[in-house]
Amino acid sequence: MSDEKFSIHSIQLHFKGQEGRRYSYQMASEFQGALMQAISPAYADKLHESGTHPYSQYLQVNGSDISWTINTLTQEAYDNIACPVLDPQFQKVELRTQQESLYVDQRCTKGTDYDTLVKQYYLGSGDPVIHIRFLTPTSFRSNQQYCIFPTTRLIFQSLMLKYDACSDTSTIYSEDLVDQFERYTAIVAYRLRSTMFCLAEARIPSFTGDITIRVRGSRQLANIARMLAAFGTYSGVGIKTGMGMGAMSMPETKADQSVRRGDSIA
Repeated sequence: MSDEKFSIHSIQLHFKGQEGRRYSYQMASEFQGALMQAISPAYADKLHESGTHPYSQYLQVNGSDISWTINTLTQEAYDNIACPVLDPQFQKVELRTQQESLYVDQRCTKGTDYDTLVKQYYLGSGDPVIHIRFLTPTSFRSNQQYCIFPTTRLIFQSLMLKYDACSDTSTIYSEDLVDQFERYTAIVAYRLRSTMFCLAEARIPSFTGDITIRVRGSRQLANIARMLAAFGTYSGVGIKTGMGMGAMSMPETKADQSVRRGDSIA
């Protein structure tokens, strides 16, 4: 059990690969396989049967430095997913496709909870400009098709559904709120590129990069938008977030400052 009074946790495991060897966030599916082997079979079955998973995981790679982030969105998920990989007995991940073992070099954790997100963002200043960076390939499914360009409706709808599936203190989703996000928010700047995310033999059309969203509605709507985006840095956004897709962050950029001043962005 966790000693921390958090319901949302982010765990990072660092690995050192072989110099000169190519690594990629596409290996996230192999890490997800290692994660499923580390947890109890009963909980693995429960996750398999669940429509919405209470966790996300992804890789970030810089040369031979590999960082594996596992986010758990409920206390139950922390106990059953995070604790096994934080156990000192969890020492390595086997890369079967590369016939290599990667050994854990360092572990670190941080956490928050849903009440803190509400107090910090929903009851906060309501900054109308939000910058989102898609760290790993991201995609949405709509009308039985992959959507390889984000819309504010798809982003906030995904985040609301994930939030409501995991929060035990509040719910957000409503069709009216989805419509408000579509009507009163806009992507005002972007730098994206299309890519593919490989899962077994499947290739999922997706994108990575940066967008800036401006909320033109009420302060309350801006507060909800920023709170959901902050939650998204843990939950991920879009599809296959348990397999390494949809990781996001909220960096502050000059573009954000420019949009707040009302400057034009090329």
